[in-house]
Order: sequence, then C-alpha cells, then structure tokens
Amino acid sequence: MLKRTNLIVATVLALIGTGCIPGSVLAESAEELYFQAEACSRKLNDDKKKQQYRTSWLVCIKQSQNVYRQEPQGPWAAAGLYMTGSLYRQLYRRSGNPDDNREAVDHFERILKRFPKSGYSDRARRAIRTASKEPAANKTAAKRNKAKPAAKNSVPVSDQYHRAEACYRKVLNNPKQQKYRDRWLRCIKKFEAAHKTNPSDPWASASMYMAGFMYFELYKRSYSQTDRQHAVEHFARVVRQYPKSAYRAKSQRAIKAIERDDDLLAILQDTEENSGIDKTRYLGSVEISSRYGEIKQESVTRLYKGRERENLAGTIKLLCPSVFSSPFFLNEPHRYTHFYHKSVQSKALPKIINFIREEVVPSLTDIRLVDEWQRFLVSDNTFDYTLDLSKYGEGLQRIFFITLYFASAQNG
Repeated sequence: MLKRTNLIVATVLALIGTGCIPGSVLAESAEELYFQAEACSRKLNDDKKKQQYRTSWLVCIKQSQNVYRQEPQGPWAAAGLYMTGSLYRQLYRRSGNPDDNREAVDHFERILKRFPKSGYSDRARRAIRTASKEPAANKTAAKRNKAKPAAKNSVPVSDQYHRAEACYRKVLNNPKQQKYRDRWLRCIKKFEAAHKTNPSDPWASASMYMAGFMYFELYKRSYSQTDRQHAVEHFARVVRQYPKSAYRAKSQRAIKAIERDDDLLAILQDTEENSGIDKTRYLGSVEISSRYGEIKQESVTRLYKGRERENLAGTIKLLCPSVFSSPFFLNEPHRYTHFYHKSVQSKALPKIINFIREEVVPSLTDIRLVDEWQRFLVSDNTFDYTLDLSKYGEGLQRIFFITLYFASAQNG
C-alpha cells in the first residue's frame, strides 16, 4: 500500500519492474548496464591482483545481475544472466567453493528455462556440462588461486543476518515505512549481502530465505510480477543449494503458497498528512489495494465525524454490492436513511417487517422513515399511536438496521 500522493509513482515503478535496483540505476537502460558490467569484468580480468579478492568478483557480479533485474523480459536479460554465470564460474576456479559453481549453474539454467530460444541457450548448455564434469571442490585450484577474504575484520554472516533482521522488524512494526519501496529493498540487500559474504556459512540459507520472504511481502503491496519472480528465485535457490537446511522445506512451502496466491487484497488503515483535509472532523483513511487476475484497483476512503465518507479512486470496478458500518452508528440513525430507501426500491422492506413480526415483535405492523426528523417510527397494534424505534430498546434497533444492511447488499 502506498500513500495517495505516491500512487502514480508506485504504479510506474511496478510496471517497469524495478526489482532491487538502486534509484540511480533506473535512469539507465539494460543495454547500458550490460556494457558497464562487461567493462568491470574486462578490467578485473586484466588485474591479477584484484582477482585474488572475492569482493572484486562480487562487484562485477552485482553489476551483471542488475542487467537482468532492470528488464527481466528484455533483450539483454539472457546476456546478463550468462555474464553472471560466467563470472561465478571464474570465481569458482579461484575459490574452489562449490557454492560458487552452483550459483553459476543456477544462472545458466535460468537461461534455458526462461529464454530457450535465445542465442545464449546453447552456450548455457555447454557451460552446464562443463560445470557438472568438474569435481565438487577443485582443491588444486583453491590452493593455487585461493580467493582472499574481503577484509580481515569482515563482519560474520550471523551478525549481518541479525542486522538485516532488525531492519526487517523495523519496517514490519512501522506501517508508514511499509509504503515506501526503498525501505523494503534496503533490508533485502542486507540479507543478500549476508549470503554473498560466505554462501557456505550456516546462516547463509536463512539469509537467502529471508530475502525471498521480504520480496513476497513487497509483492503483496506492489503487485509487481518482478517482485514475485524474485521471491520465487530466492526460495528456489535455497531448495537447490541447501538440501540439508531447515529452510529448504520452508522455501518449498513458500513457493507453493506463491503459486496458489493468484489474487491479493491488502487493506491499510492510516492517517493522511494532507493539508487539504478538514482535520477537525477527519478520523482516518482506509487504503485498499486489490488484484484479481490482470485487474488492479487502488482506492482511498477518508472517514469523517458527522459527515459522509469520501472515496478516491482512479476507476470504479464493482465486483459485488457491499456495505460498511460501525456499531457506533446506532446513535446516529440518519446514517441508515440511505439503506432504508434502497430496501424500499428493492422491495425488501416488506420482507424485513414480516421477519421482525414473526421472530421478534408479533404486534408490529410497520416501520417508516419520517424524513422531516430523519427518524424511524413504529406502528404497533399494542399502541394507539406510533413510537420512535429507539423506545423499543437497542435489540430491536440493531436487528432492524442489520436487516437493512442485508437488503442494501443483496448478493454481496
């Protein structure tokens, strides 16, 4: 859910599929990002000293990943995936870390799955065959070209995980922060960074799982298919790379949940910071965002004391009749006049009167709205004159008003 003032911006971001790309990347095309990543790779291959450091490879890998994330279905997506896989393969030859080899194979397999007709598909198949023939851990290469750690005082993966989790908790406990995409991506990057520090660390699988979990939570608010896709990818990597981890089963369940969750509804209650709102009567706002198939809808309903609510929406799509009410409206019967008129128009009022007569007050013959006072008067055979509905007590009032609701939202 997003603030009203940011709805248009958020929609644009969702349509172009920003994924976890920094804001500075948005101005660049996938083609430009590809050539930047290629330049990084070329520069690294020419510098043997930098090749000794794992962080040097991860910098170029991140740049190549941004190519795919910028346009997951674009013409440069397959090229970006192939470059990422190739860089992981080169890193594996120096580190001997089987996780690097698995990352490479994972990116090559994505090409075959998502871009089978691409010119990179044959190259990806050959790369997978080559990777599968090599031993799980190339100890000779590891000793000869051991990749040095990023720094002697690098932060342990467990500490990075807990910092990322604290970031997530901060967003989770603050509804206002949940409206901003960058707050989610900031925490996601922390989990991804923890995983990349050492994919073999016991906390690595947890970090990858949480990154996927946060992408799915973000998807529930953005409805961006890119966010949904990133969530599935992270969970799938946990399943493939960590078969003995407790997070493998959790990731499998998460993937099934995502596949089942085709239709989403998100509701958020908040107070808008809008100077144009009459704050003396303003109670709050209810922001609703929904998706059914390809149909998306966002709206804001502002609630006021003593006046009708205000509905704001780009378009109106009626799925079914509905009624919103509060138990506190009992002291404000004028709110039910609209429902009364609808029950008369639909010819449901006689059914309501018959129901009350048969089940509650046998002597009751009619309940009428007196427009002059906007109150309900009851005709009862027990009395020689009409009585105000409030004289019958709260029970009958609530029964009558609830039946008006049902009459106003038939088949809803």
